Amino acid sequence: MGIFNRKQPHSLSDILKGIQSAVSSAQDMMQGEQMASLNRFWDAGNGRPVTKRMLLDDREMEVPLVTLLPHNTLALDDVEVSFNAKVADVAEAVSADIANAATLSHADLQMILDGIHPKDSDTMHFTLRFKATQTPEALSRILEQYYKQL
Repeated sequence: MGIFNRKQPHSLSDILKGIQSAVSSAQDMMQGEQMASLNRFWDAGNGRPVTKRMLLDDREMEVPLVTLLPHNTLALDDVEVSFNAKVADVAEAVSADIANAATLSHADLQMILDGIHPKDSDTMHFTLRFKATQTPEALSRILEQYYKQL
């Protein structure tokens, strides 16, 4: 049967919110792992970096461990979700317009995901693309400061 009933109409906005929520949850999980990984390199008590005493060219120095390991961030890089849906009904939805103290109405497409024939005139094809972001600028700057100290 799957996670949801494919024959029951679902609003298009709920389908899109569900897909976006799944992608966001996966990204949050990866970011949590990255934070846990980074936290190993700082002393929780005083906030100082965990260091390793090393001898370089007859000079002893404390080298922050964070500078000795790669920090490749794992991220969702171009997630593409494609699906076909059939328009079952068009309902009116109302949302509040807080800025103007009024209500706004808009169409809420009710979609069916079962019995889809791409040539049907009431079938739509959707492609959603999610792209990853770059390494956070703050982390890059912190690492750069540590590199300068070496």
